[in-house]
Amino acid sequence: MVNKRLLRGTQTNRQQNHNVSKQTAIIEGEKQANSSEKMLLASAVI
Repeated sequence: MVNKRLLRGTQTNRQQNHNVSKQTAIIEGEKQANSSEKMLLASAVI
């Protein structure tokens, strides 16, 4: 019989790794969005 807790552990680990990479991608996207938004705001203010 397979240890379900062990299986669940590997699943959550994989999910966490996936979430971390997603968060990193989101943060990078936000950085790029922030710089372009600042440009838009600057052009809107002028």
